[in-house]
Amino acid sequence: MRTPSPPSSFQSPAAQFLLMAAAFMVVVAGMRAAEAILVPLLVAGFLAIISASPVFWLRQKGLPAALAASVVVFGVVGVGFVFILIIGSSLDDFSSAIPRYQARLTEEIAPLGQWIQGLGFQLNEEM
Repeated sequence: MRTPSPPSSFQSPAAQFLLMAAAFMVVVAGMRAAEAILVPLLVAGFLAIISASPVFWLRQKGLPAALAASVVVFGVVGVGFVFILIIGSSLDDFSSAIPRYQARLTEEIAPLGQWIQGLGFQLNEEM
């Protein structure tokens, strides 16, 4: 007597692609749903990995673990504070220069608007 063969697990390439695309979409949707939790955890993990080497180095130099970790944490906070100051200063300079950028952009775009109107299109003054 002949035994029945198990069902074939072969899928067409199109079916495999659709299955992989659906799985990818499910993973992306899950990550988007968990974004509020996932992003801080990933940032914390990144900072922990970056900070581990300096802590180990300070431990090898003879500092106690708590003091080594504290020094590195204060260093990371200090670097972050400096970055915030630099970005804040840059944003302040940019916001004060916006009127100049706006005037120059208007001058640069005016010929484009005239060219479009020459083609027979009507443009609003807001554009």
